[in-house]
Amino acid sequence: MERKVLEFIDECLERGERAALVTLTHSSGSTPRSAGSIMAVDSKGSIMGSIGGGKLEAEVIVQTKEAILKGENEEFHY
Repeated sequence: MERKVLEFIDECLERGERAALVTLTHSSGSTPRSAGSIMAVDSKGSIMGSIGGGKLEAEVIVQTKEAILKGENEEFHY
């Protein structure tokens, strides 16, 4: 899966589009994905991969799109 995520980003960049790599750096309790899980997001909100799905992932996609538009790195805490 990691290869597909990185290929997705590469394809976006080849088209001249921006994309971001989202990495889950810490999780606690019962979660569907563990630290190290990755997901790519493009400026339209298309994704490849997953950091766990559900409401949290949806919020991360929204915030990642905003970061892409600003051209800034972001760190999200939930």
